[in-house]
Amino acid sequence: MFALQYGGPTLFFRDRLQDVRKKVATKGIHFDLNSATTTCSPYNSLDPDIEAALQGAMGVSTLFNNDLHNRALDCLTFIDIVISVFYRLLRFSILNEPPPESAVHATYHIGLIVFMMTMLARRDRSQTIKCGLIFQRLRAVLENGSDKCDNKLVFWVTFMGGIWVANDDEGEWFATRVRALAQQRGFDNWQTARSSLCEFPWINSLHDEPGRELWDRIAQWH
Repeated sequence: MFALQYGGPTLFFRDRLQDVRKKVATKGIHFDLNSATTTCSPYNSLDPDIEAALQGAMGVSTLFNNDLHNRALDCLTFIDIVISVFYRLLRFSILNEPPPESAVHATYHIGLIVFMMTMLARRDRSQTIKCGLIFQRLRAVLENGSDKCDNKLVFWVTFMGGIWVANDDEGEWFATRVRALAQQRGFDNWQTARSSLCEFPWINSLHDEPGRELWDRIAQWH
């Protein structure tokens, strides 16, 4: 959290995703770390840390959406997943430096950070801690290079940002961009938009309700 708030490097590195995979397998729970290869675009030629972070985020999405079957994931296992993904992201790029030169890497990187931050929100979906550097990086990436990325990826990152800051002053900026992107892609209903979002990390029980609220909000604009 200190590294996310102040932008510096972490003091050490920790990744226990493979250990988590083996642990939950003993309980009959399948934790798939390869689902990103079949849904996310563009996926090929990603940096190993971004690839591992994306696989972890997609894996935890699949875990909660399909594989738990009403079984609880214990707190320590959940924390191991969250910490492992964050360490990968922070090893790839710290937040007090310029974004990665590759627009695809920069967009995936900040999108995955915001996705993980939504997993740490309070029950009322407000932010647990304020991370101004995350917002600054997110806005900078979307304003200066998103035109070089796959528009599905940009839509997901922008929409995730809109969910993350929904209760803050910056929410209007994201809502406006989400509406413009939805129009560009020809999304005229929530089901179509959600289908595109679900190609990327998306936890139904966590993101469906605020996602629908954001969609309904922009759908009312004329």
